[in-house]
Amino acid sequence: MRLRALFSLALVGVLSGCGDKDADPGGDTAVGGGDSGSVLDCSIAEGVRFTATDGSVTDWTGAFAAGTDGAPALINVDRDGVLEVCGGTWFVMLDVSADDLVLRGDTRVSAPVLDGGGSGPLIQLRSSRARFVAEDLSFTGALACFGSVLTAADMAEPCDQAAQSLDADITFRRSHLHSNAYELGGGVIGVSGGVVLLEDSLVSDNEGHGVFGIAADITCTGSSAVDAGVMANSKSGVWIADPGENAGYALVSAGCDWGGNVQEDVRLDGETYFNGFGADASFSCDARSLTCE
Repeated sequence: MRLRALFSLALVGVLSGCGDKDADPGGDTAVGGGDSGSVLDCSIAEGVRFTATDGSVTDWTGAFAAGTDGAPALINVDRDGVLEVCGGTWFVMLDVSADDLVLRGDTRVSAPVLDGGGSGPLIQLRSSRARFVAEDLSFTGALACFGSVLTAADMAEPCDQAAQSLDADITFRRSHLHSNAYELGGGVIGVSGGVVLLEDSLVSDNEGHGVFGIAADITCTGSSAVDAGVMANSKSGVWIADPGENAGYALVSAGCDWGGNVQEDVRLDGETYFNGFGADASFSCDARSLTCE
């Protein structure tokens, strides 16, 4: 199966139903006119704040709060830094052109949740070889055909069949991706090129594939002390598609839970299927040899 055919299957409609509320940070301006004169204290209040790499801190609560279920706020993130969600449920879509972004949840006041509000993708990466880290967050309510929670592929137009690899470095740490949906196929995490690390994170109870990687390496690590793995998704748990380069892209599981994925736990190159790994499973799969062991 070749790359164009895979995208034809999985990429139609990725941005349909997107919210129309747009908050643009611009050069030195806070997103949505954020207040740089006060610093949100995550230990006592729900809200959102951004700390740029130069150390400046701005309050982005207003921009995030503009979103509603069905009309999420579109937040443009064009600066490197740490975006901290200090509790609360926020209906947003993040358009990320920054090269290095940490998206961090602070749970001291309440559990932080990012909700796509029935639109998607919830997070769109734009920068080639970007580094993206998400920590201590729940992601839900997103709808798209390729990467409803996160899309890392260079598409000139929504669901572009000739999308190019971004080779992004993506980590989800202590996070839960659940109750997201797809249109015509695709995954909750959709990447072209690069690497994906699921660290003590759970991808479960979604419509569609859990992780759909085209020419990408995927690793899941966990322990018996936490809920970590890829479970109970309506299609494959993980689908790694090798578009013909025969480069041997890999899936590695180290202590993750697998099971309940309706089609199969692992699909390699659209041809070979694997199930029965169970809880706290450790194994590796190779998309070139089409093996898991």
